[in-house]
Amino acid sequence: MVYGTIRYSVPFATPTSANQPKYHPELHVLHEMRRPRVDWMTRADDSILEFLLNQGNHPIRATPAVIQANVDYQISHVRNRIRQLHEAGLVEYYDEDRGIYEISDLGRAYLAGELDAGELE
Repeated sequence: MVYGTIRYSVPFATPTSANQPKYHPELHVLHEMRRPRVDWMTRADDSILEFLLNQGNHPIRATPAVIQANVDYQISHVRNRIRQLHEAGLVEYYDEDRGIYEISDLGRAYLAGELDAGELE
């Protein structure tokens, strides 16, 4: 089984008032998640899934064109990848008639590093 390590930094904040956290750059924490890698997946897949997840906010429901406008890939590549992600169950239709996708529970589990590669093959 092959895993890719995803590193991201999460800033800690302390409240300065009821609604205003104060940012402390010295309190950045580096988190590592182990995500399964399978042969058919590309870097674009992570970007698309992370965009749809919209960490810390409500998940985004979007068409491939909206996704393309927010990730660094051409529309044809985004459409191809979203089809692959849909076939694998990582995204699902929110509105099939309008071509609007959302991240699935399986997609969330993948981003959290909770899946085995065998579940994605």
